[in-house]
Amino acid sequence: HRAVLAGVSDVLRAKFAGTFSDAGGSTWEPEVGSAEAWHWTLRWIYGHEDALPPSLLVEVLLLADHFQIESLSAGILAYPMDDIAEEVVCHLLQAWACPEVLGALARRCVPLVVHSTDVWNAMWDSRPQNVALFARFVPVLCEMDRLRLLCSYVLGSRSFTEGRFDPQERKDEEPRFFPDCLLSAVGWDAFPVEVLEG
Repeated sequence: HRAVLAGVSDVLRAKFAGTFSDAGGSTWEPEVGSAEAWHWTLRWIYGHEDALPPSLLVEVLLLADHFQIESLSAGILAYPMDDIAEEVVCHLLQAWACPEVLGALARRCVPLVVHSTDVWNAMWDSRPQNVALFARFVPVLCEMDRLRLLCSYVLGSRSFTEGRFDPQERKDEEPRFFPDCLLSAVGWDAFPVEVLEG
């Protein structure tokens, strides 16, 4: 497989031909990705035209991006998402990494599924970087609503999706920090300077 993998990815070519420890071994065990995602990817590299299951779409895109298999990334990003948007967003919320390429999927899929209880339940249980990716594309009336959503997430309160926001709801617990990745999900330029300085 090494020669074939090296033919589709400069990253894998360098890995197998250079001075990396992977270059000399008789086998290579990828550090990222599930067996199912790699199996589908290898079949694609060998020219098989199997349909990409929605359950693997996000992970295969992560592998394609991580190993710079550009034609695979482009094909996935061109894939119609309307009928599978909810499943894609749930997988975005559980992804093992959140590179910018996932932003293209989130931009297309998140607005289609904001009324899904399953998606919101998945969001509350996700890591901050995945929530930031999701929240960046949630349609809101104003950026303050996005900030309220993120504050609710940090506080561990589901009150935001129940139509109320009460930052005092969990006042008996220790203070929580606001992860930097969540800050990047907010369009701070939409706030008046006086609000940001106050």
